[in-house]
Amino acid sequence: MPHVPCVERTLMPLDRTSVAEVQQMLAQKVLDHVGGLRVKTAKILGIFRPRLNRILKNPRDRSEE
Repeated sequence: MPHVPCVERTLMPLDRTSVAEVQQMLAQKVLDHVGGLRVKTAKILGIFRPRLNRILKNPRDRSEE
């Protein structure tokens, strides 16, 4: 898997963060790193693009799925 620099230093403390929020933060960091390319982001994360789109939605919206 490609290395994404500085991701571990930019995540907020995990004691008050849901899994959905952590997934969203990581996906957004990778997306920013690759210049907004969702297909490339999904490939780096090892997920399909529709799943990435769901992750990038607001975590509160995802809890209703």
